[in-house]
Amino acid sequence: MSEFVNINRRRFLQSSAAACISFALPVPAFSRQDMPLALTAWVTVNPDNTIIIQSPAAEMGQGSMTALPMIFAEEFDADWSKVQIETSPANDAVFLNPTPWVRGIMLTLGSSTVSGYYDSLRHYGAQARKILLMSVASNWNVPLSELSTEPSVVIHPASARSITYGEIIPNLKISNALPEIKDSDLKSEDDFRIIGSKIPRYDVPAKVNGSAIYSIDVDLPGMLYATVLHSPVKGGEPLKVHNEAALLQRPGILRVVKLKDAIAIVADNYQAAYLAEKDLKADWSEVEKLKNHSSEPSLTKHLAMVSNPELKGLPIQEKGNITEALSQAAASYQSEYLSDYFYHAHLEPLNAVADVKTNGSVEVWAGTQAPTHCTRSVAAELGIDVSKVNLHRSYLGGAFGRRGGQDHDFVIDAVQLSREMQKPVKVIWSRESDVKCGRFKPIKAVKMQAVEDATGKLIGWHHRTASDEALKQSDPYRYEKAGGWPVISSGGMDTDYEIDNVLAEILDLDTGVRAAPMRGIGGTVNKFAAECFLDEIALAKKQDSLELRLSLLQEQTLPLKVLNRVAEMSGWHNRKKGAGYGVAFQSAYYPTAYVVQVTLDENTGLIRVAKVWVALYVGIAIHPDNIIAQLEGQIIFAISNTLKERITMRDGVVEQSNFHDYPIMRMNEVPEIEIDILTRKNSKPLGVGDSRCEVIPAAIANAFADLSGKRLYHLPLTPERVLAL
Repeated sequence: MSEFVNINRRRFLQSSAAACISFALPVPAFSRQDMPLALTAWVTVNPDNTIIIQSPAAEMGQGSMTALPMIFAEEFDADWSKVQIETSPANDAVFLNPTPWVRGIMLTLGSSTVSGYYDSLRHYGAQARKILLMSVASNWNVPLSELSTEPSVVIHPASARSITYGEIIPNLKISNALPEIKDSDLKSEDDFRIIGSKIPRYDVPAKVNGSAIYSIDVDLPGMLYATVLHSPVKGGEPLKVHNEAALLQRPGILRVVKLKDAIAIVADNYQAAYLAEKDLKADWSEVEKLKNHSSEPSLTKHLAMVSNPELKGLPIQEKGNITEALSQAAASYQSEYLSDYFYHAHLEPLNAVADVKTNGSVEVWAGTQAPTHCTRSVAAELGIDVSKVNLHRSYLGGAFGRRGGQDHDFVIDAVQLSREMQKPVKVIWSRESDVKCGRFKPIKAVKMQAVEDATGKLIGWHHRTASDEALKQSDPYRYEKAGGWPVISSGGMDTDYEIDNVLAEILDLDTGVRAAPMRGIGGTVNKFAAECFLDEIALAKKQDSLELRLSLLQEQTLPLKVLNRVAEMSGWHNRKKGAGYGVAFQSAYYPTAYVVQVTLDENTGLIRVAKVWVALYVGIAIHPDNIIAQLEGQIIFAISNTLKERITMRDGVVEQSNFHDYPIMRMNEVPEIEIDILTRKNSKPLGVGDSRCEVIPAAIANAFADLSGKRLYHLPLTPERVLAL
């Protein structure tokens, strides 16, 4: 357990209407010098015995809003039936995500939430429980050691007395120092009542009955509506609106507003604004860097870079001597892999509501993955202190990284227009605007090389990637805190296979195309290349691809366990003849193994995933049912990316516009999915949301190669590319 730094004072809030106690508790002090000391996680206990737990997570369907309070409630020994959950305020000092690479801010992204908060929330829950026990011990004049708890009740077995948490509140006694919590004060896993249990997700009922509030639902008196069309290329500015006068003659249209890099149409109803946007005719400034940027030529340049040995990349993983291994090889292998741009395809359009007040404050309604980035960006835009920004956090209808940017462009649109119109304004980006002006998962080129010695043992592994670094654009704060490390594009580059000489290096480009992190981050493409390449090596060596992986993981218990388990689940060693099976494995830190079975329509080139088997190690499973739901969702998301989704550009401009030409997976295409969750006692939870979908594209490509005898090297694996073989 990390060390914790106690604070000396906390607030006690008591009133006749609703007496309660609120705990503001400290986060662990990380040894990393760039992690600030801050506070996090507080709870309210009411005299009626209800317990309100704040959840700092952005709830976008992944279930963290429920999982985090489960951890706190477990150590607090709360009666879960009395627990209510609220989305916390935007406050880094209280609710920062303790994960070191998050860099001390509130952020829900990259499978970091449950794993990041786990230790601290257990500590805070135990600390809050001990405060209640100490108060009862003082009031009853009994030794603290004689007291214990059952859900939301303190009991004294020796005198057969008991008192509910709510009954403690009117006579609560608090000392000036928070009680110390040792590891021995925390519950044994054998005593868990809440963690690992079947608890319904807190947000689901409201989403089913329609009462859940998204920012797109907000309706304020006198509110106006706006659509915003940003420049077709990053850095462009609006020059002229040719049909502004005609648009202003339409019913409901109030203003056509030029922003720095966008044109907004403001109306008294959204339909009028949307239809006017479709007819908008405007000129934009030219961006020299992007005027000749098109997808295929750019990929060719990326590939030329990774194939040029004179260009040295930034080492991501380095051990042994790869140069020496390459020069002494008895046999060598190499392949090249490509990936197109991908769009986030969140189903709720980007939207926000802003109400800029005449007193210098502002109210904002938005679904955001980074709420304190949002408040800081709004404050900077208006030139006000961040304390004057009141952010109403809402549910998110999908995000996958797009709603986590530092600048919060879609929120700033609403703020600028509210200031301009001097009224509350709801901005809703049209789907067409969002696709055309999206922030994409960057294109990538990867070159893989491997060598073996005279005995057939793999002794060298060289992985080279060329890609934009999305974090450089989407979150300059974290990029700078990381010292310019390519956090996003380097994901999945390091290998856990037992090979003596390894070099994984990245060539960081700056094409100027809008970019943002996207689910699976860089790992989906890097693992696509690495795991497909390993299958190619196995085929060349006439070795079973699963057995080759097992032979390279002999010293690693958990990876061997998940691979053997998925082989058992899928009947790998008794596969059906004439069917295509593919295996792929990822990371000893997030040990996950997939087997997929595919079919192929040779007339249309359509690949279909018929079944998916996955075995994964999660440490401790906080919310097992939700882990299954997350896996099912990310499998569908990753299959859709792999087989259907593709953004192309010509002269810097996106060619797609909506779901008719950027197709996503349909319900009738969802495969059968079988999941086995592996856990281990006295461990910590590992991320599940984004981190487990990295190797699905590789598993599909390997299954296609198994079925057809041919290999696809370019994501997505579209029918056109299949037929071209």
